[in-house]
Amino acid sequence: MIKYCIDTNAILDLCYRYYPSSIFSNIWDMLEGCVLSRQIKIIISQHIHEEVYDRASLMSYDKTILDNFLRKFQVDIINKKEYEVELAQLQAELLNITPLKSSISKNTDDLSNICVAKKELATIITAEQSSSLNITDKGYSRLKIPDTCRHYNLGCQNWIPLFEYIGV
Repeated sequence: MIKYCIDTNAILDLCYRYYPSSIFSNIWDMLEGCVLSRQIKIIISQHIHEEVYDRASLMSYDKTILDNFLRKFQVDIINKKEYEVELAQLQAELLNITPLKSSISKNTDDLSNICVAKKELATIITAEQSSSLNITDKGYSRLKIPDTCRHYNLGCQNWIPLFEYIGV
């Protein structure tokens, strides 16, 4: 079974922006089939769960679509207590190796998903694009999920490789 840890914007992309079930029901059906056959498992941190609902409210999105996403794909929401130590350690380490103090404190949600992905040996799905710089480079200015994943040798991708894997 391949585990995928989904970022807030990737969830919003799937549910509302680019791949809504009302238009792309085949993608949703294929994803559901892969979940039910245990080919894939979708997980998110509690931080991401809270953030995605906050964003859906802010953007006046229909939250029943988000509820359907969580139910249909049997998304495991990993409790904060299961990764809080790792999150504190990751934040401390990043403070020591990058010049991004404010960016690290603002990215608790993203970093929580990185902790969950590390712990669960999952690939992160995100809408973010990577930088050509490493997070330890002097010119690096904003902490991004793909760059942090690259630093820690974690799998990171957008939705397309997963769609290809499931045969869309």
